[in-house]
Amino acid sequence: MTIEQYFTFRIPDRLEELEDRENFPNFYSVNLTVRNPAELSSRIVEAERRFKSQGPDFILETFDYFYFVIKFFKDVDIEVRNQAWILLNRSMFSLHSQLNQFVNENFHIDQRRTQQNKLQMIVFAFVMLSELFEDDSNVELEDNRNRKKKNKSTKCSKIYQDSKHQAISTMLQLFSLRLDRVFETSHFLSNFVNITTRWIYKIIENSMAFRLRSSVYFNNICEMITIALDRYQHGINYCMKIIEMLQSKESSSGILSDLVAYNIKRLPHLFIVHDIVEQIKSMDINILSKDNSAPRALSTFLIELGKKCTDIMFKHISDLFDFLEQDSYWLRNATLEIIATIIINKFALPTVFKDVHIKNKLLDKLEEHIHDITSYTRSRVLQLWCQLAEHGAIPIERLLSVIDLIIGRLDDKSCFVRKNAIHFLTIMLKENTFNMMNKKDMIKLMEKTQSLSNQFKEQLIELIEQHQQETQIPISDTSGDSSTYNEDDNTIETNITENHEHVPQTQKDNRKRKSEEYAKLFSKKPKNDTSLIETLAADWVKLEKPFHDFWKLHGLEMKEKLKNISFPNDLPQDNLEKGFEYFRSLFTNSQFEEALIALFSLKSLYPNEPLFQLKASDCHDQDDSDDDDNVVGFSNDNDEDGCDERKNNATFSEADGLFLSAMTNFKSNLKTKLSYELTLAKQVFLAPLIDFGNLNIDQETGSQKQMIEKILSDETGDVIAKNITVSPETIERECKKIKQYETLVERLKLAINITNAISESIPTICVLLNSRNVTDIQEAISFFTYAYRMEIDNAMFGIQKMLKLIFNREKSIRDALMEAFTEIYLNHSPNEEKTRKEDLPDIKSIHYMEVKHLSNMILKLNQGELICAEAVIKELYVAQKFNQIHLQILWERYAKKYSKITDEDSRAALIIIGMLASAQPSLIRNESNLNNIISISLEPPHCYDHRFVADTCEVLMKTFKMPQTELMERFFKLPPDHLLFIRLRSIMAESITNIDSKYWLRMSSTVIKVTYFLADKPDSIISQIIQDCYRNIFNKAKLPEFQQHQNSQESTNDASDSSAAHITSQNHIIVHIDDVMISRFISMLGDVAINILIHLDLHLMKELKIRQYIKEKEKTSKASNHLSRRVNDNSSVLNGSRNSEATNFTFDDEDDEMDDMIGPNNDDPYQENIFKICNESVLFDNGILKKFIPLIERISTDYEGNCFSYCLRQSASLSMAKFMALSLNYTRKNRATLADILEKSKDGDIRSNAIISFGDLLVRFPNEMEHFTGKIFGCLTDDNFQVKNNALIVLTRLILADMIKPKGHISKIAQLVTDDDASISSSARLFFVELGKKNNVYIYNYLPDIISNLSGVNGMEEEKFQDMIKFLFELLEKTRNTESLVAKLCHRFSNTTDERIWRDLSYCLSQLQYNDRAMINLMNNFSFFANTLYCDIIFANFMAILNNARKNGTIKSESKVMLDEMESRMKEIRTKSKSNDEQNGNVNDENGEQQICEQTNVSVPESDVHKGKRTRTVIKKQPSRLNNNTTTNKKKAKSSIPIKIEAKRTDLRQSKRVRRRIICEDDSNDDDENGDQYVFN
Repeated sequence: MTIEQYFTFRIPDRLEELEDRENFPNFYSVNLTVRNPAELSSRIVEAERRFKSQGPDFILETFDYFYFVIKFFKDVDIEVRNQAWILLNRSMFSLHSQLNQFVNENFHIDQRRTQQNKLQMIVFAFVMLSELFEDDSNVELEDNRNRKKKNKSTKCSKIYQDSKHQAISTMLQLFSLRLDRVFETSHFLSNFVNITTRWIYKIIENSMAFRLRSSVYFNNICEMITIALDRYQHGINYCMKIIEMLQSKESSSGILSDLVAYNIKRLPHLFIVHDIVEQIKSMDINILSKDNSAPRALSTFLIELGKKCTDIMFKHISDLFDFLEQDSYWLRNATLEIIATIIINKFALPTVFKDVHIKNKLLDKLEEHIHDITSYTRSRVLQLWCQLAEHGAIPIERLLSVIDLIIGRLDDKSCFVRKNAIHFLTIMLKENTFNMMNKKDMIKLMEKTQSLSNQFKEQLIELIEQHQQETQIPISDTSGDSSTYNEDDNTIETNITENHEHVPQTQKDNRKRKSEEYAKLFSKKPKNDTSLIETLAADWVKLEKPFHDFWKLHGLEMKEKLKNISFPNDLPQDNLEKGFEYFRSLFTNSQFEEALIALFSLKSLYPNEPLFQLKASDCHDQDDSDDDDNVVGFSNDNDEDGCDERKNNATFSEADGLFLSAMTNFKSNLKTKLSYELTLAKQVFLAPLIDFGNLNIDQETGSQKQMIEKILSDETGDVIAKNITVSPETIERECKKIKQYETLVERLKLAINITNAISESIPTICVLLNSRNVTDIQEAISFFTYAYRMEIDNAMFGIQKMLKLIFNREKSIRDALMEAFTEIYLNHSPNEEKTRKEDLPDIKSIHYMEVKHLSNMILKLNQGELICAEAVIKELYVAQKFNQIHLQILWERYAKKYSKITDEDSRAALIIIGMLASAQPSLIRNESNLNNIISISLEPPHCYDHRFVADTCEVLMKTFKMPQTELMERFFKLPPDHLLFIRLRSIMAESITNIDSKYWLRMSSTVIKVTYFLADKPDSIISQIIQDCYRNIFNKAKLPEFQQHQNSQESTNDASDSSAAHITSQNHIIVHIDDVMISRFISMLGDVAINILIHLDLHLMKELKIRQYIKEKEKTSKASNHLSRRVNDNSSVLNGSRNSEATNFTFDDEDDEMDDMIGPNNDDPYQENIFKICNESVLFDNGILKKFIPLIERISTDYEGNCFSYCLRQSASLSMAKFMALSLNYTRKNRATLADILEKSKDGDIRSNAIISFGDLLVRFPNEMEHFTGKIFGCLTDDNFQVKNNALIVLTRLILADMIKPKGHISKIAQLVTDDDASISSSARLFFVELGKKNNVYIYNYLPDIISNLSGVNGMEEEKFQDMIKFLFELLEKTRNTESLVAKLCHRFSNTTDERIWRDLSYCLSQLQYNDRAMINLMNNFSFFANTLYCDIIFANFMAILNNARKNGTIKSESKVMLDEMESRMKEIRTKSKSNDEQNGNVNDENGEQQICEQTNVSVPESDVHKGKRTRTVIKKQPSRLNNNTTTNKKKAKSSIPIKIEAKRTDLRQSKRVRRRIICEDDSNDDDENGDQYVFN
């Protein structure tokens, strides 16, 4: 057939175009008509038959069959699809063989068209069918993902997937042919390439990234696209398709970066990166930013490409800098990460100056974005700085400035920024330049190095002077190569020679002259003056475009002039350097013609100058320079081979071009390639820049480490040999050594400054330990771990602050804390510490240092931190971090068995032993260990140290453990005559008169406590201690009255009468006794009272319960044994035994039932008796404490301090409060006195102690003390800081424990949120935070009181009010309470005419988070605040509400129309009110809202009024909003009366300390809602 001679096939844009004969009459169109897809089966069989007979030519007659298979793909049978695709795949393989022969031979034009038609038809049909298969496979894959299970793939997709790699390989073979010989026009070839690559891109887009990367045909895909780019000008479509796939599928960024990296390496001469970046720049990133997936994919793609092709990305870095100015932080982050990758991979250790300068310019970009406007970018930049620090890529000279910038980010509002800032500081400590050398060692090393440097200088000067005297050679002659030094060096020789010829007049001048010369000799540095070079580079960038324009206009004319050149008259022909300067001056003045003539004149004079030698690759062909298109073209900036060839030449290389770009802040064009004349002019003009950039920079990091090792090991050879041959080379070598020492000193100074800067940041990092964010705390813990090991100043302060984290709720934080303490104190390496001065075995040396460091830490802690440290050490002991060697060393240090162990070290060891005993009490219960403690701590000389004795008692308290009833445990008790109590009694009695001791009160408290906790009969021991102390006090006085009473006591047998006589004489004798001794005695009495309460109410009650439990267990066991015996003895008479057992068991059941009745209620007699003892016997019978009550009461009632000293009044008031905690009767008697102390006492400490006492008594006797709670709230406004702080702490504890309810007084606590004192403000904020955690509704319920009392002129300052409201509203959760609060606040506008209150209310509304319902409530209540919009502040607050609602996205799109409507109404009313104000003057506010609306002609629509009414109705139906407090209080008021009556009938409930909620009422009834300025309905 000859059909091929009459048509031309064109690849259509749409499949239907092949049936459109009218619009495409000159091209092939489908002739066959197929209406039933079932017919295609036979057609494909026929096509297969023709393929066997005709080969690839079969497509010319059977193309229509495949067309309809493609058209009816969904309806065609699967077998037909597979058969058609396989046939096309085979035909394409056969076509390759035919075309390969065709393109290599001569052919006729008709044969060319035939081959073109066959190729296009086969490939088009194959690609279209393959795309349909690809789509089906993708849909099947998506369905499997959605179902989360894998279904078996269809036969169609399986055949396609199995044969796809072979098809791609065949397509690659076709692409490898010279297809330009097959196609008649480039248009057909371009369409062919596009349709083929479209299928390839679809494969990439639909395939899983990890599968395709690991597949066999990925390299074939990359090679196909490489051929398309190289031969068929596919670059534009390639870049557009890459960007399109990145926008549509985020997961494709990884595989696309692999593809582009492959293409770049294969085609380095193409500007692929430049084209892709330009394509991204042409996009509207702001539109893409609405969906983060596209910018994120672009960012990931650029980052991956930067890692794979760092060199290429560096050459195009100036193209990426535009992204740093865009709004999308994703592209900014990608650019910054590429910069960091370039620095790490290319400039980690630069060796020439141009690399140093480029690196500094790139680092400047990273520095600028440390303060980026977006927190994500700031966080990412800090991560990049961390990577640079880990790779050692930050120059030492820049470290200090970078650290200062990053320390400033510790206060950033973003937790991610703070985390990375701390992480950077941690890395700086971890990757220390001087190998974890601490500050002290660095200072010692610096001093030693400086000393060595000075010593070498002195010796070298002596050698130089000796050499001068012998040879008369000036110093400057030994200076070495002057070309590498500053211009000042050129003057040294002249000055020294002149001064050498003319002898100085005086010896002083001679010494001064020599010192200056030697200073210059030792301070020579390479040329580092960049200002001239930067000016030269800037001049070239400024003149480059005018120079190009000049050459375009006059290039041909200049070529003729340069051929017949005439030398300028003023050209310096004898000096080439001056000739170059002459050329540069002409060029700088834009005299381009004269400059070129001067340049080529010099070239003719100096033809062998290397600077004039150019390669053909450096410029365009001179023969083609007449063409304007060749004047400025694109260079092969990616040709790595060319770069390697020109490395050693003086030509302007790519590296020099990048250096020039860096000098001009990356603004110069690196991709232009000039003609020969222009290239030569550029090279000569920028020759100083080339020379300057190629200066070598010494890398002394490795040599410095060796030098440090030699200095520390004293192997420096610190003496210059006297018999050394003095020569210029010798002096130069010694000068170099001195310079190395000086460089090391400078770096050590810098390192010390860095540690100082980090030390200054420690207080800020300590604040982050209290952060709510877990990462902040974890990074801070890691930082302090390394800071402590580096011995950074104030690091111990951070370690102390870390201790409280042991009580954190987050397990991850507690685990990080335990790891940190293990690393710091229990993980010392063998070579880290040496214990040469200690006589220790090698095995114990490491553990000894661990115990020593731990002891040093313990000695620096306060009481609260010791509690935290105890919990930490307890956890470490449970985790088996402490072993027996540690315990042995602790006991030995406590006993001072090592040399140079101080009392403080011994005390620290004792404290640690006590902390370990809290986990294992047997450590101290052991008899030998207990005797050791008594013999060491309670015997001289330690017994005279009252703090040591107090610590010993606290350690002994660790042996006490509350027994468990179920385990039938008993208390650990010691007999009354035990040596422990004998020594404690003696120490107490002997030391009470020693008024110089600062720790006697602490010792007394712990002695009394340990006696009651560990003694079997503590009352007798304490009674003896009191009597001994009392007797020693009066013996110390030596008064005759006391002697008479003492004689009468000895002659009388009645001890009680003698004691009474002593007490009656107290008022007369107390005047003659030191107040400190009496105050100690009174404090001891208070401690006795409180310990009696603990002993009776806790220990004795627990003991009684244990005994009762044991009795019950014994009864149960006896009953079970008796029952088993009766069953065995009477087994012969079964029925009778059953009746008898039933009778007996009835009796036993009655006993058990009685026991059960007594069991639960058996506590009541015990409790009643114990309460009776505490209430009546201890203080009101013949107890020893009763005798001193009058004295205590008399001292306590001296409110003004007229009769008694401060120490007496303080101890007396505290003791009286402790007595009140013991006895209810005593509380009723003296509660008014305690209230008077709180009000009338002038001493702040006494009042602050009274507040704490009130808090304890409210827990002990809530009904008796509830009427005095208002006085505690009154202390919140006290002038004394301690009083105010204690009141806040006590109230926080009581309110959070539901002991009191602060109705009417909560505003006083809220006012402290903005207190001037930071500690009080933080405590108040913590109160509301904890209250919100407990129940967020509480804060909502308290808001009416707070706003009512603190708003307006009579409330807080407006600025402080706003700060307080902002903090409280941040604690509100997004609940329905917020919606109701909007309506309540709106109603307040109509109840007042105070503009300040309006402003406060509008600010409150602006701080709420609005959803749809809350915004509807605001709109419905528009009429209440419409008349206040004339105020600028109020209007701004309501506009802020609308703007925030639009930005936050909490409002649905349907409701945004209402926002626009409300905004227009607000602006309309505001405009009308302002215009009426200008015409009618000020508005009269006396007649209220109605008169305002009439005078200003502001019309409020009736709909708003009705909406307001409806809102009020809704509010009345919801009493659970703001009014739920009133309802609750009324219910509680009804039930409070019987509770109080029942409490008066019996004191049993008081003894149980049942907690009740107390409604705190203000004495002046200020909480009455009807009396407020405005009411919350």
